[in-house]
Amino acid sequence: MKKCLLALVLATGISGTGFAQQSKTDKAFEPPTDFSFNRRFYFELGQGNKLRVELSDINDLQRVGNIDSILALVSKDLELFKDSLAIKENTRRVDHFTDAAGNRKVRILQFPPDGSSFLIHGNEPASLKVEQDTLNILGIIKNPPTPSEKISRTKPRYYRFSLYLNDLDNLQTYLDGRLNQKIEVFREHYTDKWDKKKEWGRLTLTQDPTIKADQPKAFATGPGDYIGFNGSVQVQNYKNYFVPSFGLGAEVTLSNRDRQWRHVIGVNWEPQFLFAKDDKEQMQVYRNDFVSLHYGQGPVKDNDPRKETHFTAIVSLGYLVYRKGDFYEKNTFRLGMGRLKLVKTSIEPMIYFHDFFRGVSPGLRVIQHF
Repeated sequence: MKKCLLALVLATGISGTGFAQQSKTDKAFEPPTDFSFNRRFYFELGQGNKLRVELSDINDLQRVGNIDSILALVSKDLELFKDSLAIKENTRRVDHFTDAAGNRKVRILQFPPDGSSFLIHGNEPASLKVEQDTLNILGIIKNPPTPSEKISRTKPRYYRFSLYLNDLDNLQTYLDGRLNQKIEVFREHYTDKWDKKKEWGRLTLTQDPTIKADQPKAFATGPGDYIGFNGSVQVQNYKNYFVPSFGLGAEVTLSNRDRQWRHVIGVNWEPQFLFAKDDKEQMQVYRNDFVSLHYGQGPVKDNDPRKETHFTAIVSLGYLVYRKGDFYEKNTFRLGMGRLKLVKTSIEPMIYFHDFFRGVSPGLRVIQHF
């Protein structure tokens, strides 16, 4: 017989001490901070009730697709604490965690309403609950199937089911097979078309409008490896010239399995525009084109490689492929070293030189990305 460890935490209010204690116990009922789920989708259950499903890999449905059996086990555990959950007017949150050894932990948080709400039917007032109850079911798959995607080889394979119910006491009414049926519909059709018209910010599965996701195929974050296209406008100095330019390019992003570190390789075409007077004292525009390669690496924010970071260790090397005027020498290069990035704006120090580091001229470039 596997041991069943039941840890109960009751909270009927929030104080300074209670908040500090809660932050410590959160670690026992949450995945590690550097972990991220790969898939996330939702089931609308009617009357505002919802189920959110989060998976490490889509193949994990082979192990946890029978939601009825998981809910039945959780419901049985909660029977041990039915007296603690008896005050229906409270907003109740239950966290249930099953580790790889089969040990289970339960935490119960209760929050009294800020005020009193009532429903009046005829002349009889009845207490009205306005906040939903939450049941979070977190677990580790002991013998996970082979993953279908590039995910961590070392971290446990977590899954999480989050139920948002008007009344937690109605949990057993969902043990009638309907959730398992929705899982089967999702499994068969998640690669099919999703309705692009977002409803409340989510996509809808065409075969079952009650199944929703934040992204097609129910991805929770962007892909770890991808190709992107970019455009930018830039201003820089070359010697005593003010030089505006724009850039068009593409880049490949490659992330490690844990999505903690990424590498970026890209190529850009960058026409520059310099202004000077000709022999007739007429202002002229001279276009000079650079083609540049860049390589960068850096940490990933929130396990999502598409999210921007403030600083990226990046090196770029540009070569003058089209020359007009006498501003640049033939065989001119531009070397950029490191970028400070603030949202969509980057600042890059650089040097211009020709041939083998002859005629070195320092500069600074400001890039506005789109």
